[in-house]
Amino acid sequence: DHPNAAPTRAQLKAHAIQSGVPMVGFGIVDCVVMTQVGSTIDSLLGQTLGISAMAAATIGLFCSDSCGVLFGGTIESCAGRAG
Repeated sequence: DHPNAAPTRAQLKAHAIQSGVPMVGFGIVDCVVMTQVGSTIDSLLGQTLGISAMAAATIGLFCSDSCGVLFGGTIESCAGRAG
């Protein structure tokens, strides 16, 4: 094989799956954390703290972004072990 040969369809497919699965996993974790934290803060602490639903959603977004940074490597390694 020539070192500058174009990748085969099988190689492209494997690369797409290897790159895409962690993105989907991260997206699921991100959305679940954001919606759960935001809604929990809104329902339990919204009135007590005097914050709007939008502020609670922003706090949920901050938490989900933090989880993405903290657990991004874990999600990628799990996806790598899965295939």
